[in-house]
This record gives sequence, structure tokens and C-alpha cells, in this order.
Amino acid sequence: MDGFVDVCDAISSHASPAKKRKILADPHVGAFSIICTVLYLLIYCAVLYEIDITLPVVGLFACIYVLERALSGMCALLFPKSTDKGMLAAFNREASEQSSMLVLVIVFAACVVCMVMLDWVAAIFVVVAAAIAVVYLYVTARKQFGGMSGDLSGFFLQIAELAMLVAVLVAQKVVFFL
Repeated sequence: MDGFVDVCDAISSHASPAKKRKILADPHVGAFSIICTVLYLLIYCAVLYEIDITLPVVGLFACIYVLERALSGMCALLFPKSTDKGMLAAFNREASEQSSMLVLVIVFAACVVCMVMLDWVAAIFVVVAAAIAVVYLYVTARKQFGGMSGDLSGFFLQIAELAMLVAVLVAQKVVFFL
């Protein structure tokens, strides 16, 4: 959530990418980050309230939390970085890119297979939502910050999680009407 708060604060500043990267490093919290966090939590609670919790949905939730982290790792390895400093840069220096990517792809594929076995309709919605979140992260990272950072990885986790939970809800409502 820290990355989400920092990124919301930086994006709302409408400053240059260099200034936004400085805002990410600032420990203070701005008004827009509080507004975005409260809005996020309200939407999150509303979505959870509306989802019909069944055993397959609990399994989907478990897969979603693992899937978003695998995607975050893949994005951290693949997307251009905004700086050579920070936790993300240190992670990339220490990681063997090929073996890390292989493990993340295997985890991603295992999650998708599990979701398909639990509820194939919801799995399709979830994977599409995850893909949209990845595209949104790429565009935001490049345009707003000049590349990826650790805070953007945290921001992605929150955005992807919410998007995938909304996808489960939409899948439930679509199946209900079919």
C-alpha cells in the first residue's frame, strides 16, 4: 500500500518525471494520496461485499494474490527502470534475469491453470483484468516516471488486486444473467 500511496501522491502533483521520482522518495503523505487510499479501500470493501463467497471463489482469491506478485516480478524484470538506485534496482542487479523470469512464468501459468479448474469464466475475466493492469502500469511508469521503481511495483500490486477482484465480481454477475 505504501507504493500505491506514494505513486498517487506523485501522479497528482502533475510535475515532471524527475520531480515525481523525488516525491516517491519523500516520506510525507499528501492530501491526494489520502483521498486515493480512502477511495481504494471503499471500492475494495464494496467489491468484497458484493462477491458471493463460495469455495471456488476462495481458491480464486488465493490464486489472485499469487498471480499479482508473479506479474509484479515479471514487470520489474522486463520494464525499463527509472533509476539505477533503490530497492528495485538492487533486486535486478542481484537476480538472474532468465532463471527469475522462468520461475515467475511457471508460477503465473500454475495460477492460471488453477483458476481455470476452479471457474473458467472467472479465470478469463481475471486474466484480462490482469493484462489491463499490466498495460496501465507500463504506460504510467513510462509516461509519468520515466520507468519502473519499487513504489510502482507496490502500486501495481494494489491496482492489479482490485482489478482482478472486480473481474471476479463481474464474472459472477455475467454468469448469473446468462
